[in-house]
Amino acid sequence: MISLKKFKNKYFAVYGMGKTGIATTKALLRSKIKVSCWDDNKNLRIKIKRLKFPIKKFWKLKNRKNLDYIVVSPGINIKKCKIKFFLKRNTNKIITDLDLFFENIKDKTIISITGTNGKSTTCKILEKIFKSAGYPIQLGGNIGKPVLSLKELYKKGIYILEISSYQLAYSKPFRSNHAAILNIAPDHLDRHVNLNNYIRAKSKIFFSQKNVDFSYLSNSNKYNKKIIKIVKNKKKKFIYINKKNYSFLLKRIENNYFKNEANLENLAFAYKISKKFGISDEAIFNTINKFSGLPHRQEIV
Repeated sequence: MISLKKFKNKYFAVYGMGKTGIATTKALLRSKIKVSCWDDNKNLRIKIKRLKFPIKKFWKLKNRKNLDYIVVSPGINIKKCKIKFFLKRNTNKIITDLDLFFENIKDKTIISITGTNGKSTTCKILEKIFKSAGYPIQLGGNIGKPVLSLKELYKKGIYILEISSYQLAYSKPFRSNHAAILNIAPDHLDRHVNLNNYIRAKSKIFFSQKNVDFSYLSNSNKYNKKIIKIVKNKKKKFIYINKKNYSFLLKRIENNYFKNEANLENLAFAYKISKKFGISDEAIFNTINKFSGLPHRQEIV
């Protein structure tokens, strides 16, 4: 499991005990780091009590000023939750499990995928391709396991992460070697209030990237200009995915799952990223021709 040794002697609060909050608290306790945790839901508090987590109203503690970090679960809206005023006064202390994860595995390769649609499918395609090419892989984030539940990989290992706008909105120093925004469409506006805030949250996936990193966008994304404007001076060059230029993919595919526009775009991103690692066409097409897709998405009936 991921060790959080870089945060030794720090005091954490974890707010929200869903999958992410539980994984974060376990990782902190495993690393022998002081932590207080809380959830507004009484049933969840009963559940985590069985896990012997230190349940405390950390915002009421006498030593609350000594809190170094507050990890807020992505499902919580800090502007509408019960301790919104406390969080507002301590915004500078709010981080995410992504930030903790990154700070402790900086020497590993991270591929991050976000977007309104197709994130899970693209991540799963990438996982299958890289596994078939012999890479040690861990897949997690908004798909499957929270990042702090993932196994620690050796230097050549690759983490493939699905990232939501909720996670990115609170994230600070998180950085991906390969980062992609598949597409943008109006979504989660009840949380982000307006489309500009939503686009800004998604665009944060590029914020901490360096010139040696790779950033991917679709040519057909009508919000590209806004994304580029938001990340101006933070990232100089983008790699554009143009579905029209990938007609040759269709000639090599025997899998009907990819014979539609949405899944072809997902594949185009996965193909481009895989080629940056030097993975052969043979390995890629052998994998995708066996790909059965994910349940409850687009399915052949």
